[in-house]
Amino acid sequence: MAIGGAAIGIICYVLYAPYAKFQRAEKELADLKETLKPRITVSYSEDDEQCRLPPRPTGMPLFRVNTHLGEGELVTNVIARVQAIRKDGKKLPLLEPVRLRFHSSGPSGELETMRPGTSEPLDMFRLDGSGLSLALAYNYEAFDHHCCNDPSHTYEIDVSISSSIVRTEFTFVCPWTGDFNTTEPYIKQPS
Repeated sequence: MAIGGAAIGIICYVLYAPYAKFQRAEKELADLKETLKPRITVSYSEDDEQCRLPPRPTGMPLFRVNTHLGEGELVTNVIARVQAIRKDGKKLPLLEPVRLRFHSSGPSGELETMRPGTSEPLDMFRLDGSGLSLALAYNYEAFDHHCCNDPSHTYEIDVSISSSIVRTEFTFVCPWTGDFNTTEPYIKQPS
């Protein structure tokens, strides 16, 4: 009996081992395909004139990030939403995920398409007559645009960019000094 049980165990192993190896190889291939998919990435640089637009005769000063689409396929329905806002690390109320505005978008703030190998500015903050405000796609009645206007505080804006490909998330950090020229925002990737 013991020899029969051992033989059955060996036969099961011999039959199962190739199947398990095939499953591992299939998972590795799926993981590799996922890493090769085009992704939207974001960047911010003090030296990039698209990221930091000073006051000008035709518009308000703006802090922006550049969104980049890698090579691959055209993406559609690109939407940037604010998921959370923190002031000095303390979460501020956000009743709904509000949309930010892409530079080339329509009134909804949505980019209908984004071509591979291109970049598109995404407005984060603007300085209007009432101070620093989030650059939202449109006026949300239940949302205070100027919730990040107190000088000498650091504001963190968690943003999610959804589209027809894998979602991108990042945090825009704005240590607001009260002066557009001395404020030095930066991007923090999610942990």
